[in-house]
Amino acid sequence: MPSLSGDFAMSDVIKSYLAKIDQEFKTGRATEHTHRPALKDMIEALDGGIRATNEPKRVECGAPDFVLRRDGLSIGYVETKDLGKSLDEAEDSDQLVRYKKSLPNLILTDYLEFRWFVDGAARGSARLGRIVKGGKIQPDKKGIEETVQLLQLFLESRPEPITTPKDLSERAAKLAHIIRDTIVEAFSKDKASSDLRDLREAFAEVLIPDLNRPEKVAEFADMYAQTIVYGLFAARCNHHGPGPFQRLGAAREIPKTNPFLKKLFETITGSSLDEEPYVDFVDDLVRSWPTLTSSGFWRTSGSVPARRTRLSISTRPSWLPTIPRRGRGGASTTPRSQLCST
Repeated sequence: MPSLSGDFAMSDVIKSYLAKIDQEFKTGRATEHTHRPALKDMIEALDGGIRATNEPKRVECGAPDFVLRRDGLSIGYVETKDLGKSLDEAEDSDQLVRYKKSLPNLILTDYLEFRWFVDGAARGSARLGRIVKGGKIQPDKKGIEETVQLLQLFLESRPEPITTPKDLSERAAKLAHIIRDTIVEAFSKDKASSDLRDLREAFAEVLIPDLNRPEKVAEFADMYAQTIVYGLFAARCNHHGPGPFQRLGAAREIPKTNPFLKKLFETITGSSLDEEPYVDFVDDLVRSWPTLTSSGFWRTSGSVPARRTRLSISTRPSWLPTIPRRGRGGASTTPRSQLCST
């Protein structure tokens, strides 16, 4: 990976980071947000190919504080807490429980201690220093070395490739969960976009009459998250090039036999989705599927042209039981017309 050469250069990066943190901390006015620029600079200095992005509007709606990308692809997430806040408490919070269930590569930090999680499991931790009397930060030489090593491993980590239907279902279910949770958070904080509110009204008008009632937010979020995942899967099933499968234009890939889903996707996969707090998770889902063709998910008969390729897994998504549904009588809230078909 593109990175600084030599322990001396890396040590300088960490020293510069700690100096910035210490300077702001001494003012007595620093908050969790104060130190984000220093963290961003440090991460990008450790690996020149990484871009760490903080989108305040998305964070307000429950997204992690930073998404890390390489060549436009998400490779990890960072959730920050204020200096001195207990990471043990943060780790047990509902927020972190959701993140660990859904995000494959995650760092939790208070800017001095870094805890790394892979697929929800603790992979390692390291500490740069501690707050001592007088409100100063005392660096830990051994801890600095351990933190550099941990962050490098975090930045080099890649999601496991999708090689089986089970891999596909688990990855899709995790992302559907966090899309749903982010939508619920957006409504609970009155941050839902006008597009999202309009879609909820449309769902209520066409599918379930009372879906726009306040207590039905979670039910709508369930339906909407499932619709996005199922629709993208249906579009991916029908994509045969040229070029890689992409979210923009995915509506063109929806089978004409499913006009409801096709029309809906013209609305929810366009450029306006870029402003939604859950867009990174949708894009992560899309980018996890390019290798499916070579992974045995598709099969063709010798007498059938490639364009007639058929799915070799069930057309009823196997992640369906994984996502809680709150429809009447426990039935699926996803209308039959939205289920993937090939």
